[in-house]
Amino acid sequence: MITPWRNVFANGDMQAFLIKHVIPKLQMTLSELIINPLQQDLELWNQVWEWHEVIPVLNMTQLLDKFFFPKWIQTLVIWLNQAPNFDQVSRWYAGWKGLFSDEILQQVTIKEHFRRALELMHRSTGAVAILAVDTQTVVLTPQVSSMLDMQMQALPTLDFKELVSQKCAERGIIFAPMPGRRETGKQVYRVGKLFCYIDRSVIMLSDGSLSNWQPVPLTLLLEKAITG
Repeated sequence: MITPWRNVFANGDMQAFLIKHVIPKLQMTLSELIINPLQQDLELWNQVWEWHEVIPVLNMTQLLDKFFFPKWIQTLVIWLNQAPNFDQVSRWYAGWKGLFSDEILQQVTIKEHFRRALELMHRSTGAVAILAVDTQTVVLTPQVSSMLDMQMQALPTLDFKELVSQKCAERGIIFAPMPGRRETGKQVYRVGKLFCYIDRSVIMLSDGSLSNWQPVPLTLLLEKAITG
């Protein structure tokens, strides 16, 4: 709806409108996006990325830098600490990079995030050959004798929501936000066939009725999500 009007209004007016009314909503959407290498749902990502032709490159870069890449890098670090299949890691890296436009990829901040990801991948395998670094395809050849020697001075901290997401991913359980659904102001997530929301470090679980919320430990959430 807005794209046809972007050349009608003065650039300053349009940018002010986007910054005030659109970008805060995109920030919220990216905050709810879960990065899950095993079962990635791109619905929320697509809702944000479809604005990249309207939002100025600088603003989109800042948005991704603050609200997307920290959790993307965090997910990569967690994954690399779990003895992953490196073909899958390289395809995951290339797949995400392929979602970005060339214009965004040329931004220094974005380049640095992808460079850092390659560095983490390199360090996790000890000695690897990294080919075609500047293309959409990255090929890793790990040495079998040196797997996952992750010596990092500062690993990103894992918040409770990301921990729940990780544990669900390990068991093949769907953990995805329900767009527009909140309980006591908290985002509601689908967990298998059940539903939950997270209040700090407390999981509140409900059945398919989305009522009768009860606090449960993470182990019980995983058990119920599997058994239904």
